[in-house]
Amino acid sequence: MAAVKLDLVDGFACYATVDPAGKYAEINFIYDEVFTRRSYLREGIDIPDRALVVDVGANVGLFSLFASKEAAEVDVLAFEPHPALVAALRANLELHGADRVRVFPSGLGERAEAGVDFTFYPQLPGNSTRYRELKEGPLLDLVGERVFQEVTTTGAFRSETVPVEIRRLSDVLAEVEPTRPIDLLKVDAEGAEVDVLRGLDEGDWARIRQVVAEIQDTGGALAAAEALLGERGFTVTAVLADDLPDGIAIYTLYASR
Repeated sequence: MAAVKLDLVDGFACYATVDPAGKYAEINFIYDEVFTRRSYLREGIDIPDRALVVDVGANVGLFSLFASKEAAEVDVLAFEPHPALVAALRANLELHGADRVRVFPSGLGERAEAGVDFTFYPQLPGNSTRYRELKEGPLLDLVGERVFQEVTTTGAFRSETVPVEIRRLSDVLAEVEPTRPIDLLKVDAEGAEVDVLRGLDEGDWARIRQVVAEIQDTGGALAAAEALLGERGFTVTAVLADDLPDGIAIYTLYASR
């Protein structure tokens, strides 16, 4: 699947995966979230010079680009499992000269796995996930069976599934950054955030200074993430996203120590 080059607000150009509806609303939302509202740098979170940032759920790379330009000599490890998103991510890094961002074309989780089904939504690629039930279950409850069938067959939640590799973050760090402090771990893995955190060894937790994670509070995920971070000495602030439909609760966790 080819990437398409878009001109967003403020003259910012970027590549995105092809939206069959031709709307590209999601990429504009992500740009606003990352660059305009600076949503990841709230509650005291910062990116200093010479930082090491880990971007889990990099999508097409807007946060990786933001982090790499926020301060001097910032290095980023960017993880994204879907091939189409990886292609757009690499194109954006080349377009913007972000040569300090290293791309890892895999997902992250609690354990290493091969051939994991990953659901990709061409009209909403930022919602793509290994846990499609977390996306589609609340949608079914919200709109009912008839509308659900429409939006999942011909509408915004029409999907396709591809097999992807899942790795543990600590296994990757052992290969590429075994000792360096991690200034910021950003996790937006569409339902796999707690899995990602559980894939860290205690020795790696000790070198992480800050975490920002987006959590859909399903099945106790929010409490589990808060507990994982709190047990390791982080002060955690949970901020509920605005303007969500009834029955859907998505929080951003800002954690530092």
